[in-house]
Amino acid sequence: MGWLGTLAVIAAVAAAVIVMPDRVMNLVIRLLFRALTVREKVSPTCASSAEYCAFKHVTSLGKLPGDPSLDEIRSMTAKYSWLMPLDPNVQTYEVKALGVDCMHLDTAKEDNATTILHFHGGGLVSGSADVYKGALAPLAQRVPADVLIPRYRLAPEFTVPEIVNDAVNAYKWLSKEKNASDIILWGDSAGGALAMLLLQELIQDKAQLPRAVILVSPVTDMTYASYEPSETDPVSNAGVLKFLQKQFQNTPHSILSMSADTLSALPPVYIAAGKSEWGYTGISQLHSMLQSAGVNATLEAAENMPHVFSLFYDWIPEGQGSVSKIVDFMKSLNK
Repeated sequence: MGWLGTLAVIAAVAAAVIVMPDRVMNLVIRLLFRALTVREKVSPTCASSAEYCAFKHVTSLGKLPGDPSLDEIRSMTAKYSWLMPLDPNVQTYEVKALGVDCMHLDTAKEDNATTILHFHGGGLVSGSADVYKGALAPLAQRVPADVLIPRYRLAPEFTVPEIVNDAVNAYKWLSKEKNASDIILWGDSAGGALAMLLLQELIQDKAQLPRAVILVSPVTDMTYASYEPSETDPVSNAGVLKFLQKQFQNTPHSILSMSADTLSALPPVYIAAGKSEWGYTGISQLHSMLQSAGVNATLEAAENMPHVFSLFYDWIPEGQGSVSKIVDFMKSLNK
């Protein structure tokens, strides 16, 4: 097996059976990652950076079975916090936003700062503020901005309209706490779809809109029927996709059917996506629709990159480049 294979087995077993703090588990995974990166620099197995090729191997250790249960999906998603633990110096506290539990990251350290309202990914069936807080905090500090992450209710226990209602209430609460022009709306994956559905509700209600919108690998087909697993995307999973297709096969919500009149009301939109991810065709179509509607829309499409690659900026240089552009976009809004 060799020392590298032995190390991989140890890391996999540790991930499966040992309860460790996120930062400790992060160190275990990084040890394997660094060893794999060295190997990739000597004998590359993919066309991207050595770090990304190594990262693909690391994420493959957490692959789910072909027909995962909801509990298995939620457990896997929760483990992503190992990849991006929160800096212990960042203060967090819980707030109620019109009945919606939210986590607030005190990252701006100044009054009247911009606030990023972030909707996490996870297919609307998994994920939490606890998974994403570690990745968002350093980016928000660079703006600077605070972060509010709603702990919105999840399917299948709750319906998509109920989830959207949580998003609406979180936004309404925040827009009473500060001006809408000081809010940046950010959604990852299914959280990107949720952000778009929120915007649709706000436009219909003639409410004030946020200053800008950031979508990282947004889901555009909420039935997931048009998606197929990608062999080049280590983040996607055939079993999870099958689960989501069954869960949302009858959802009436569609991002790509939003009218031009609705889209034309949107503030600037920045989209980051990988060209190798399973949803890229729909993402490209959404960008074209936004531009046709006259929206100031930017699409950063990275070659050979997977779903939500931007969030793995602490591991891969491609992610570092992506989030630097996202931070620059947020900073430009203040000029």
